[in-house]
Amino acid sequence: MRRLGKGILAVALALVLVAPARAEVTAEQAAGVERDLRGWIAGLLAPLVEAGQIPVKISAAGERYRMDLGSVPLPGFNMTSEGQTTGFLRSPAEGRWVVEDLMFPARMNVTMGDDKALVFAVRLGEQKARLEIDTTLASPSKFEWQYGNVEYSSKGGPGSGVTRMTKVTMTGLLTPGADGRMKATGESRVSGYDHKLTTPDGSTVALKAREIVATSHGEGLSPQRFDATVRTAAQLASNVQTNPMPDNGPTPAQRTMLHALLDHVTDLFSSLETEQTWSGVSMAAEGMTGSVAKVKLGNSIGAPDGKAEFGMKLEVEGFASPMLPKGGISELLPKRLALAPRVSGLKKADMVALLSRAIDTVGDDDADVAGDAMHLLAGNPAVISLDTFDIDIGGAKLRGTAAVNVASPDNVTGTGELRMTGLDALMRSVAKVPEAAMAAPVLLMLKGLGEQKGAETVWRITYAENTLLVNGQDVSALMAGAK
Repeated sequence: MRRLGKGILAVALALVLVAPARAEVTAEQAAGVERDLRGWIAGLLAPLVEAGQIPVKISAAGERYRMDLGSVPLPGFNMTSEGQTTGFLRSPAEGRWVVEDLMFPARMNVTMGDDKALVFAVRLGEQKARLEIDTTLASPSKFEWQYGNVEYSSKGGPGSGVTRMTKVTMTGLLTPGADGRMKATGESRVSGYDHKLTTPDGSTVALKAREIVATSHGEGLSPQRFDATVRTAAQLASNVQTNPMPDNGPTPAQRTMLHALLDHVTDLFSSLETEQTWSGVSMAAEGMTGSVAKVKLGNSIGAPDGKAEFGMKLEVEGFASPMLPKGGISELLPKRLALAPRVSGLKKADMVALLSRAIDTVGDDDADVAGDAMHLLAGNPAVISLDTFDIDIGGAKLRGTAAVNVASPDNVTGTGELRMTGLDALMRSVAKVPEAAMAAPVLLMLKGLGEQKGAETVWRITYAENTLLVNGQDVSALMAGAK
């Protein structure tokens, strides 16, 4: 029998299977597949569970295998469900498997600890799922899920929440890359999102969205590191549930697992980008209501040339609130805001070493975390960039970029440029709003500092040796007075 040495990523289902003959499956073949699948799950979650504890049954079903999978027991967790996860497996070619008619239980509850406190519960309506998996990782693997009328509820933390979704679709693709690594892409779409949170004091927060689209793109995914990350995270979560973390920080065993998890995660991807776009968003909390036409949130992480890089993205369009009267201050609300900050320059190895020291010293009152972070800058100047700064407000459009180099708290330099169209229109709008009267002299000062370039007002900004220049004019004293 062929076993998968590299690991296989199928999110909720991972298969280490034997390629069957094309004829009808025999009971002996089904027993072999069951043994391999049970062993793979046990190996992934060892030492939390043993192979004999894995509630999986593989049986012959014509030219396919039938799978029945129960809840895998994990210390500190208890999952109950209506029925089992079921599906059918077939192999159209050696090494490739297709999982069809994959169905999860319609109701699942997860509790934690001896008191069986509810952590979360899931209710699923319509289901449809199909997985195409190459256990050799030599060709692409594809995953598709579709769910209707989903309900998710949770307790603990900030309160008790209930989330309902009319429809959820998810797709994923794993493509072979260099050095045994993979490229991973995914997309999910949620329609009819409705979330309600009840806080411990009884107040409620409601959040709704017409649609949520999330995408992810990862390069250099390591299947081995993925397996190890899942295994270590499960061990740590179970350990924390059965051995609550002391006041002076993690136990020695928990610190060991945190170190292992850090090692796996830092080598899991070479780069990863995620993005979410929320459309038709409305919010309500304690008599406060508002809506946003679109919100886009993005994150990126990577380490080109061994230098860590972290990026964020925020875009907001079409904010409105019935609490604000028409005209006046509501006319000065930003129609659009876009920010894209990025931090780069720090050596990845040094950052990992800093996090490793933090694991060792967390809970130690004498630990100098801030001092360690400042020491990291020595020889590793950080670059804080603002790749995008766009804002539309009061008939004006402001665009800008900036970059700040931080070699130490006392050695900071930077440059930036801002360009605005419609500054005069914004000043006229502000003059009509008594609530914005304090902004008028600031805008007048900015106009005086600006350089007119056609329809644009431009501010070129530099900072070095505690001196701030705007279009060549020293405004350091002015800024100090503003503080």
